[in-house]
Amino acid sequence: MWSVLQSPLGMKLTFVLLHFVWQATVIYCAWRLISRLASFRSPQMRYCGALATLLLILLCPGITFGLLDIRDMATLSRMEFLAEDSASPITLDSNNDRVASVAADETNTAHELLLATREDAAYSLSSLAYLMVQIQPYLMLIWTAGVVVLGLRLCIGYLGTVWLRRVGLFSIDSDLLVRYADLATRLNLLHLSPVAFSCRVSQAMTVGLLRPMVLLPAAWAAEIAPEILEAVLSHELAHIRRQDLWINFLQRVAETIFFYHPVVWWVSTEIRREREVCCDEMAIEALGHRLNYAKSLEHVASWQLDHANEVLATNFLGDRQGQLIGRIRQILGISTPQAGERSWPAGLVLMFIPLLLWAASAIFWPESASQANAKEVSDSASDMVEQEGFLPPRHLLPPHPHHPHPHHDRPLGHRRLPEHRHPLEFLLDDIEQALPADDEAQQQDAAGSDDQSVIEVLHELREEVRQLRLQVRELKDHQDRRPPPPLRRPLRDRPRPENNLGW
Repeated sequence: MWSVLQSPLGMKLTFVLLHFVWQATVIYCAWRLISRLASFRSPQMRYCGALATLLLILLCPGITFGLLDIRDMATLSRMEFLAEDSASPITLDSNNDRVASVAADETNTAHELLLATREDAAYSLSSLAYLMVQIQPYLMLIWTAGVVVLGLRLCIGYLGTVWLRRVGLFSIDSDLLVRYADLATRLNLLHLSPVAFSCRVSQAMTVGLLRPMVLLPAAWAAEIAPEILEAVLSHELAHIRRQDLWINFLQRVAETIFFYHPVVWWVSTEIRREREVCCDEMAIEALGHRLNYAKSLEHVASWQLDHANEVLATNFLGDRQGQLIGRIRQILGISTPQAGERSWPAGLVLMFIPLLLWAASAIFWPESASQANAKEVSDSASDMVEQEGFLPPRHLLPPHPHHPHPHHDRPLGHRRLPEHRHPLEFLLDDIEQALPADDEAQQQDAAGSDDQSVIEVLHELREEVRQLRLQVRELKDHQDRRPPPPLRRPLRDRPRPENNLGW
């Protein structure tokens, strides 16, 4: 599972969720500024504006996911993997003791160079970007856990609505059913949704998406007048007429996926508040009595406060205790301050947050810094290949010398293998190390040793080795000057052969 969280796709999803922070903030601040300047008095306009804001917010992650390049995410992941690839010990097996000692020296030098390259590549990233690479899997793990928990809550809520539709129901009387059918006709409903009293609910509600059903508390049948029940039913039918159940489901999904952003919760709360006001206006239009509807709303709220606990009463009155008062003032036509008028300074403060995040994003993907990092790693690997004759891990290899390169802008991990040293060069290195040094040969020559013939042979052999090395270098230079082979075009870029019909 940890490898899935650290995969390029997981890295891409993490940056999409991080970009959503400033994107949703900008859209929400723009909506608050527009609503402040336009001063919408119609609840329907405020509802449509808040709903459009939520839809724009939900559209941003999809656009960001399509625009982000997954290869850039892979580059950041490979920069972290430099430590794992280069920190592993390197062992070479050989039966010759001298060759084994020489190989051990070369291995130690190459290992030290790899460690230095690892440190340069890791710390050449900015501290913030390197920190993001380190904590990225933990962020994904926290987000996944939150989505799972809230998703379970959403599923349990759906199962609860299914249970409410089947348990503890009994039908309403015929007089109230006639009024209910008349209200559905006034609201232009094509299909009459079922209605029933329920022993499992404490307030009026509508459940279901494809086949909505209106449920009333069973205690209301004997304690609340039919005129008040008619007002409640008109409000619930207005929810069905406006397709509010589907909008509420979309809000629940948005709150589940983007639970970490308070803007999503603020916009969702505003949509629910304006939705109730819009349904009140539609119910008043169907009933034709504004004052009687306000009295009915106050009577039902008073009954619930007397017969239910505080939590259930708060659910009916809304998220705030003053929401019911605001609805009654709206029904009676009394001017009420718009939501968010006193919080516009906080919105201005939030305007600076996207600017800071935008500046931080420049640290995440500095194009010049990434090119410098790639060049530094490439130079270190090239020096190691030329000096030590050691082949580093694949992601440290320099690009292919052929030009022009068709993919010159590819990140680390997409480069081709470099040219290796000729096998004769390794053989000549071993022969030179086996021969005595020039200083030792001169000292033996000056001392008048009896092995003058051997020393002369060694001198001749050393000279022949030097000549062979020059010939090998000339051969390599000649091969490098040869024109590169033509690049094979991908199958999708090749012209299609024409058939016998000419198409």
